[in-house]
Amino acid sequence: MPFELALVNAVNGVVLGSIYATIAMGMSLIFGVMGIKNLAHGDFAMLGMFTSFWLWSLLNVDPLISIPVAFALFFILGMAITKFIFKHIVGEMMGSIILTFGLSIFIENVAQALWGGDYRWIPVSYGVYKLGPLSMDGKYLVAFSLTIALIVLTQLFLAKTKVGIAIRAVTQDPEAAESLGINVDRIRLVGGGLGIALAGCGGAILALIFYIYPYVGILLTLYALIITVLGGLGNVLGAFFGGLIIGIAQSVATIQVPSALAPAVGFTIFVLVLLFRPQGLFGKR
Repeated sequence: MPFELALVNAVNGVVLGSIYATIAMGMSLIFGVMGIKNLAHGDFAMLGMFTSFWLWSLLNVDPLISIPVAFALFFILGMAITKFIFKHIVGEMMGSIILTFGLSIFIENVAQALWGGDYRWIPVSYGVYKLGPLSMDGKYLVAFSLTIALIVLTQLFLAKTKVGIAIRAVTQDPEAAESLGINVDRIRLVGGGLGIALAGCGGAILALIFYIYPYVGILLTLYALIITVLGGLGNVLGAFFGGLIIGIAQSVATIQVPSALAPAVGFTIFVLVLLFRPQGLFGKR
């Protein structure tokens, strides 16, 4: 295995893994605040990818500008979905799985009907950068920088602001949080909005380096679910490290196995974690 090839693949894996982690953080946040497994989560990331694509294609908006636009749009969408859909299935595991699975099928089929099944991409360039043996497309560096900034800002929001601390309190014990005067319904509204905003924003970033098509949401939901379980259900920071593990493992695996089989590496890690540490690598028993 050439060292340079392994290093390049590992770096690419870090970039992809960090974007997957951003999407997974949203899924983990929704689970923590409402106890809902959102099987439509990757489809919101897919819609974020199309948001970036259509803003560039129709209005010539640079993808970098599309990212904060996507965050704002999907935050509003997330609060609306939380208010009118998610609030009815809070804490209902089976109900949330059935409802969000149906929502996923609905979103994918509407996207297919509106935009067709063609693969699209955003042909923008941010240069090529070299560091020793590494030569990397500037889009990967931009995507990674934006992802890290988003993750850091999310963690600061959760750790330093009153609303963020309230979200963490509701995640740990909603009844105790309510007894302390926290409006749990309002906090769940914000948490749901933020969770879907992270998915949409992560999708807009992913559109820089990944093909865009309606059914990519299925793949992104699977990755987000694997990463969420790997990091520990409800553990937002654990989702970040879980994303890096999956991204690096799959990218490096392509050196030895066909690229079509690379996702099997992630599923293998997922099964092993379920068998030997079902609470996740960073979760608590």
